[in-house]
Amino acid sequence: MKEKKTNIRSFRYSDRVAEILEASEGNTLNEKFENLVLFCYDELPGVKSELEMYKRWVKEEKEKYNQLSGLNRGFEEIIRNLEDVKEKLDAMVEE
Repeated sequence: MKEKKTNIRSFRYSDRVAEILEASEGNTLNEKFENLVLFCYDELPGVKSELEMYKRWVKEEKEKYNQLSGLNRGFEEIIRNLEDVKEKLDAMVEE
């Protein structure tokens, strides 16, 4: 059942908005506008939920990256220490 349309307004909009409205579902400009607004409103909770999921995922991935970066720095230090020990051992062998 169609809702009674009691709100009568007139507004101006840009060419970009006109393109978006024209691409929307509906036979008339009013139908297109209403369908677009309702679609956006109905989809917003799902989009917000998905955004929060991606934010959590990014946070987790950053934490993993930071942990791996810390490990990498530790390995680099170990490698430098081993190279120093090798140089000292090589020097001792040459003596």
